[in-house]
Amino acid sequence: MRTTISRFKINSGKGRFVGGLKMITGFAITCLLLAVMLLPVKAQQIVKAEYFFNSDPGNGMGTDIPIASPSNQVENISFTAPVDLLEPGFNRLLVRAKDDAGKWTLTHTRTFYKSAVALDLPDIVEVEYFFNIDPGFGEGVNIPVTTPSTDLKNIEFVADVSCLNPGFNRLMVRAKDETGHWTQTHIRTFYKSAAAFELPDIVEVEYFFNADPGFGSGINIPVVNPSSGLENIDFIADVSNLGPGFNRLILRAKDITGKWTQSHIRTFYKSSIPADLANIVQAEYFINTDPGIGSGINIPVLNPATKLENLEFIADLSGLPLGKHLLFIRSKDVTGKWSITFLDEICKTPFANFTSDLAELGNPTTFTNLTQFADENTGYFWDVDNNGEFDYTGGDNFLHLY
Repeated sequence: MRTTISRFKINSGKGRFVGGLKMITGFAITCLLLAVMLLPVKAQQIVKAEYFFNSDPGNGMGTDIPIASPSNQVENISFTAPVDLLEPGFNRLLVRAKDDAGKWTLTHTRTFYKSAVALDLPDIVEVEYFFNIDPGFGEGVNIPVTTPSTDLKNIEFVADVSCLNPGFNRLMVRAKDETGHWTQTHIRTFYKSAAAFELPDIVEVEYFFNADPGFGSGINIPVVNPSSGLENIDFIADVSNLGPGFNRLILRAKDITGKWTQSHIRTFYKSSIPADLANIVQAEYFINTDPGIGSGINIPVLNPATKLENLEFIADLSGLPLGKHLLFIRSKDVTGKWSITFLDEICKTPFANFTSDLAELGNPTTFTNLTQFADENTGYFWDVDNNGEFDYTGGDNFLHLY
């Protein structure tokens, strides 16, 4: 049995990062239990999960994390863990799961820091970076702060490395609040190569499994358009001769000068699926909330098969508000077994459309708004003269005189 927590967020509305941890003042930790799975293939269902802080109360004695749909792989379970009763300082959040056979996973731990600072933190108003040697507070390269806030996220900046020597270097970043206090300095080490700016084209790519057959002796991946940077090369790796269990896919490329890249490795698990798979006879989808297995919206399966590809359907978004939503899909085979539920994020936006009468000079032309998926916040801007200027605003039908 294996449990994986791959995303972790401490959320109190007020906090600062301290080193690699988030310093919080309370009141809760919001966690995303992104992937919990049981191995091997004939796995039991995960039916219970629990969490606790610092001291283990014993299996089954932690705070329950609801499992809406038991499965051998549970994904995207969010839960909020209150921290208001914890002492300030370092604390540990521990999570584990149990299957329907009564077996528990290992207990997974995340350490966080609860601070005793006031809730009303001052806004961050200045950010700077520098390389390798600290020039002194306020003497680094400025990173513009467009909107001061107590918690700045996803600030993008381009750091100029042209003056750095090839080899390992350190990028350091820190911030200052409106009271003049600076944060700790955060450090990331990176490697600057001495490669020429005009890199040679990549002309050959190959892959192999587990054991290296030697440069040039792997399975060729066609390179249609040689380039110095290849992205999104699609290929199908034949795993039919591999044994069940963990295997390694290894990939590398060669440039026009004959030099090979490092070998890039991805570990994967090949299950011992029976040769005669059952046909898929039913598929369903739902949005945001799981109605229960078999209670989703049906996707017609016209030609049952062991593998369905390019199954097209139109998801009904009419009752959803504008914005991001989660689309879930799963299928059932002829023996009644359901697949894992697959998840994708979708975004509902207005679909602009209209119709008009035949335009005649001197006679009013009627424009009818046929926009779909609009709400009260949708803006309308009509340029019916096609001159780059808006002639009308609003979602009502209107008359225009040419």
